[in-house]
Amino acid sequence: DVAGFKDPDTTPAQICAGFVDVLRRVVRDPQLRRVFDIATHKVEYVGEMDAVRQRHVEWRNECVADMERALKRAKRGGALPPGVAPHGAALGLLALFDGLLMSWMLEGGGGFDLARAGAQVFDIYLAGLAHAGARAAAT
Repeated sequence: DVAGFKDPDTTPAQICAGFVDVLRRVVRDPQLRRVFDIATHKVEYVGEMDAVRQRHVEWRNECVADMERALKRAKRGGALPPGVAPHGAALGLLALFDGLLMSWMLEGGGGFDLARAGAQVFDIYLAGLAHAGARAAAT
């Protein structure tokens, strides 16, 4: 559980911090960077590689389910606004992570500061969740 999604006390901010931590590790660890690069840019999921695609899909679904459970707990505890759908929020978090990582790797890892940009983007996302939750609660 890389980002701490299974901890019963996980807050949305901690989920985001977990993603930023993974981004930092990708920048620092050439082997981890190669794994992500191969998985995102160099694999054609045909023939015998379909099993790899299936494992990737299973991991993604597990990750989203873990985040959704964490966000539901956060919502019950008041750390996530009532108007925010945990499943949609979880998909958004994963999309942000994937998009940041893929964009950074597409530029060879030098186009922008991945960890700093990740921290900024996740902070903006959390602020957006709070705003959307307040707006939904007002209607």
